[in-house]
Amino acid sequence: PKVGYRVANFHCQDSNRDGKTTKIYVTAAYHVRYRLQFMHDGLEHGGISREQILLWALSLGSTMEEAGHFSNITNTQDFWNFAMALMNRSGILKLQPWIARDIENHIKTFRLPFNYDQTDSDFDAIHIRRGDKLLYESKKEVKKYWKSRGHNHPPVNYIPFEHYLRYYVKDDCVSRGVKTINRDVYLATDDPIIVKEEIATLIKVNGTR
Repeated sequence: PKVGYRVANFHCQDSNRDGKTTKIYVTAAYHVRYRLQFMHDGLEHGGISREQILLWALSLGSTMEEAGHFSNITNTQDFWNFAMALMNRSGILKLQPWIARDIENHIKTFRLPFNYDQTDSDFDAIHIRRGDKLLYESKKEVKKYWKSRGHNHPPVNYIPFEHYLRYYVKDDCVSRGVKTINRDVYLATDDPIIVKEEIATLIKVNGTR
């Protein structure tokens, strides 16, 4: 419920776990957008500190690296995209039940090799977008990536697949003193031939799958 333009909030105490008090806001979609717009404008004009943005991202379950990146975004569209991604992953934004049902039924037709609908099933999803994005939007990031690796002239016009793997926490990939990892990964890309070649090269060099 709301009074005028004010969003009502409630305090709930969790008696089943650690007894912490949680503040819950009941709001509509346009209030969420207004809040994000307020944060973005405040960050741009100095009304909100980067530390506040960082803490907001961390409260949604982001890693410190993700929160740090989010707090340093200056492009408006990138800010919105990152914020939406964080809220989607945290479960704040959810599809209507009948839409979620149709999507679930559609995903089942893919015959994916893992039980995505099981709560104890864990998998990763990686989206490697190249194609026409390399002509405009990604150019700056590609140059920045290769320059950070000592190349003033990028050897290829994209960021390699290996770069995506840096998000795996090394400590989580150690078993009995040996670095290893065994995870189900759903990979979506518009450049399947090159990505397959990159994966094959990684397997050849590292001797693992």
